[in-house]
Amino acid sequence: MWDIRTDSKKVLDALAEKLERYPKIHLKISAHTDSRGVVHYNQILSERCAESTRNYLALEAFINARLMKFQEYGELIPIIPCSILDCIDEENQLNKCSEFEILEC
Repeated sequence: MWDIRTDSKKVLDALAEKLERYPKIHLKISAHTDSRGVVHYNQILSERCAESTRNYLALEAFINARLMKFQEYGELIPIIPCSILDCIDEENQLNKCSEFEILEC
């Protein structure tokens, strides 16, 4: 699913506090998935996760959505490089994440 998990909300809330102090920051949200499932599905899942992250920051923390863009990588650029047969559960979990990059201040 692409719902924001409770533990992720804490991280996003901390990020939102920083973004509130620097309201001109342009942010890139990069979303990744693990390699389980079909490539096309993982790409869509990644897009929805990135979009959900942006929407959370915009709607819950009132961060300007126009200052955020997102990139969905699906399983194509994993955080932990491993094949579906070689990944352990913890590695799969780490590959399901979003990263943040400051593009402009």
